[in-house]
Amino acid sequence: MPGQTLDRTSAAPAAARLEADEVVRRRFARLTAIAAVFTYLLIVFGGVVRITGSGLGCGDDWPLCNGRLIPPFDLPTLIEYVHRLLAAILIIPYGAVTVYALRHRKAEGLGGAGGPIRPIVVAAGLLVVQALLGALTVKLELARGRHGAPFRHRDPDPGRAARRDGPGADRTR
Repeated sequence: MPGQTLDRTSAAPAAARLEADEVVRRRFARLTAIAAVFTYLLIVFGGVVRITGSGLGCGDDWPLCNGRLIPPFDLPTLIEYVHRLLAAILIIPYGAVTVYALRHRKAEGLGGAGGPIRPIVVAAGLLVVQALLGALTVKLELARGRHGAPFRHRDPDPGRAARRDGPGADRTR
């Protein structure tokens, strides 16, 4: 019957399309997992830079480190250099995720309303902003302890905490 042949031929491309979309989703998931691991490492090393006070380990040079592509290393320089290297390498997985998502935006689950393309483009943009903020921090030679100063709350009455938490304070709250 002609109707059955038509059904088989129309079902085959639909099944192939679903299989292709599944391959696209799996590859996309791998790329985003790699980007997430690099992002995590960058955050951890950012914390190490902050805790060790190595933020100016490369001096006021950016993107170079102490005027060189590969500087002589002491501990603060090594910590800051690894942090910068991770930030530079992070561009690769973020770029790959962004390009892959844009190229396959017609795939089921990747494009359309509720798809991940907008958040991916925003995340890539925020990565660029973060790199520029890092460069600005280095160029302005912001010392340890001055980062985020405008966002810190300074109590005009420093004795308030001592009175609140001192002897005889009401601890039932």
